[in-house]
Formats: sequence, structure tokens, C-alpha cells
Amino acid sequence: MPFLSIKVMIINSCLTKTKYPNQLFRRVEKEEYALDFVMKGKFFLTDIVQYKSEETSDKIRKDDKEGVGSIKYDVPDLMKAHISKNPKIPTHWETGPGEMTSTYQGINGFFALCFSLFPIDKGHGDYLIDVEDPRKLTESIRDYLEASKYNSYINLMMAAPIRYDYGEKRDHPVDSLEGLDTSWEQKPQKYQDEKEWRIVAMTNFPGDEMGFKKIHVDIGDISNYVSYKKT
Repeated sequence: MPFLSIKVMIINSCLTKTKYPNQLFRRVEKEEYALDFVMKGKFFLTDIVQYKSEETSDKIRKDDKEGVGSIKYDVPDLMKAHISKNPKIPTHWETGPGEMTSTYQGINGFFALCFSLFPIDKGHGDYLIDVEDPRKLTESIRDYLEASKYNSYINLMMAAPIRYDYGEKRDHPVDSLEGLDTSWEQKPQKYQDEKEWRIVAMTNFPGDEMGFKKIHVDIGDISNYVSYKKT
């Protein structure tokens, strides 16, 4: 599929209105990964569909809901069908209060860099990366992507904590944009101890249609606000 090579500004209120935490943490398995992150600003954002396939065999995470959002909400006028086992009796319809379940899976691609709000210790690696200025890191990634070869693929950047309310009830229906967000920022409640935070680039098409599964970032030395240690 051909793509137009057009430079655009990744302008969005999602980042400017984001309330950033004071710190973010990320575990990696090898020291070379930690050094690349801190001293070179080299890492990648991964298509969350890959998280789903990679985590399937991971006993710690194994989240088959990755990339899909689901909510329940009350509706005052739900139409219900009453179907009789007797084929001679026609289906009877009635309207009344009820509960709806909506599932969301974006047609866009979502590429994420994942952190935790505290230094979790759940087997994700011995090397702990400590980001002391999450806003600066996020904006540096945005600036890099605006000037990179990925620019024409990306139409939005977001940063937010994960909501651990997959399949649970909310007090209102969601609009299309909020529904889209659930596909990357929602997980089942059983993962809530991880307190995950994500920096996400949304692409125009799913990653598999664009021919890449990761977005490589190279923003240079960020050791003035990011460090690491072995734990």
C-alpha cells in the first residue's frame, strides 16, 4: 500500500493537557539496553499487537485483551428480543432499561513505550531505568518523530496511565474517541499492581499494513534526567 510522504506537525492537545507523574520506571533484561536508553536515547515503541503475541507465553503478563477495550453501561431504552422455542410464535420485542457491552478495537496502529509509576519487581529484568522528567522525555520523542521517516505515518501522540477497568461498568456511554482510547489504555483489573504508564504514537494504519512492528527512536544522551541501576 503506498503512503504519501508528507511532513506534518504531530500537534495534539493530548500531550499539552497531560498531567505527568514525577517519575517513571522501566525494567530491562540487559545492561546494554539500559545504557542505550540512558546514554544514547535509543529505544523503540512497539506495536501493541506485538505485546499481545509476545506476552501470550509470558506467565507474568499473558494479556490476550491487549489492544482491545471493553466497557459496560446502563441504557434506559434497550430493545430486547424474546424468542420462543415454538416456531409458530413470532419473536416479541420490548424496550426498557438494560445494560450494554461495547468492545473497541481501533483500525489505527498504536505503538507504545511502557513504564510503571513505581519500580515494580515482577521479573521484567534486573536493570531499572528511572525517568525523572517524564514530560521532557515524551516531548523529546514527539520532536524526534516529527523530524523522522516515521512522520508521515503518525497522526497523534498520547501519554496516559493504564485504566484497569476492562469489561467493567462506567457511569456513561463513551464517544468514538474515548472508545478508541480504551483499545490502548485499558487492561483487566488483575494487572492493576503494575501501575502502567504509556507513551503512545497512533499511526494512520495498523503496523502490519505499514511493514514495521517497531518505531525506532534515537534522541541522544538523556542522562541528565534519566538514570539506571542494577537491582
